[in-house]
Order: sequence, then C-alpha cells, then structure tokens
Amino acid sequence: MFCTVFFVSNTIFIGLPMTLALFGEEGIPYVMLYYMVNTTMFWVVAVHDMASDAGVAAPWLSRKTLKVVLNPPLLGFLAGIILVMLDWRLPMPIEASFRYLGGMTTPLAMLFIGIAISKASWSEIKFDRELTAAMVGRFVICPLCVMVCLPFFALPKLMSDVFVMQAAMPAMTNTSIVAKVYGGDYKYAAMLTVVSTLLAVITTPFYMWVLRG
Repeated sequence: MFCTVFFVSNTIFIGLPMTLALFGEEGIPYVMLYYMVNTTMFWVVAVHDMASDAGVAAPWLSRKTLKVVLNPPLLGFLAGIILVMLDWRLPMPIEASFRYLGGMTTPLAMLFIGIAISKASWSEIKFDRELTAAMVGRFVICPLCVMVCLPFFALPKLMSDVFVMQAAMPAMTNTSIVAKVYGGDYKYAAMLTVVSTLLAVITTPFYMWVLRG
C-alpha cells in the first residue's frame, strides 16, 4: 500500500476535474493517456503486490484483472480515439447527450471526494515517519521523476504540464477498497488517501506556479 500510494495517482476522480479546471478540455486527451498507464499499473502490479502482502495468491494476468483494466472509462477513451482517427462524427442528439454527461464529471467527482473525506476518522490519523515518507513520495519524488524524464521526449508543452500535474495528484481512492477486499490494512490505506487529498490543496497551486514560471 505504501508503494502504491507512492507511485499511483488519482487520475479520474481528482485528476480529470482538476485538469478541466486548470487546462480546459484541451488537456483531457493527455489525462486519458496518463490514465491508461496509471490504471494498468494499479490493477496489474499494485493489486498483485497488495494481495501478496496479505497472503492471497493473485496472478499477474488473469481474466479478472483484464476485466478490471478494460473498464468503461478506458473503453470509452479507446472508442473516442477510433472515432477521431476515422473522422467520424456521432449524430447530434447522441453527441449532445454525451456532452451533458461529461459536464457532470467535475461536480460528481468533487461530491464523491467530499463524502470520502467527511467519513474519515481524524483521531486515527498519525503523522509518523511512514505517513511523511508516503506523502513525500506522492507529492515530491513522483512528480520530480516525471519532470526529469520529460526532457528526453519531444512532447507538447500542454502534454508535459498535464503529466506533471497528474503525477502530483493524491493517492488513488481504490487503494483502500482493494486492501479491504484482500484482507489488508484498509484503514491505513484510507488514512493515506485522505491525507494526500487534503495536501493536494497546497501542492496543486505550487506545481501550477512552477509550470507557469
């Protein structure tokens, strides 16, 4: 769970609405690119490691893993790529409906995060060395790794900025859910998720200042 919080970020519930607010709709395709790798690493590598730590046998690749990785957001993104490459346009009523649903992403995600934070047990949060190290990894080391790697690739400025911001997002909310399913310390995972979500209020403006500077 510590390693998962260290290297896997929340790209959908927080990263997607955050990108909409900071970069507009132009940044959404880059979020989905990051999301494809991020979610695959979580469900293939991170889940395997968390299950193994809890004493549960979990194969690297299985039908269940493939079913989880190929989830609706990822399938929708792949379908969108195919439509763009073929230069196909959906009928106006369908396209308008999708736009209305897409407009609900940000408020619903914020409501979900607010509910999760409101249910947190603040008395169980202990700011020890493990928690501090996990937050340093999430908000310092992981974004810095992305920033160091970016100069080796000729990426557009917007794509680079979105990747850095995605790397600096809070911990993935599914971490505590998976930990509970496999009998791990899900309360510890939930604590890391809540603390990282609150710290993102400070770190997000900082990284935007760095990128704009």
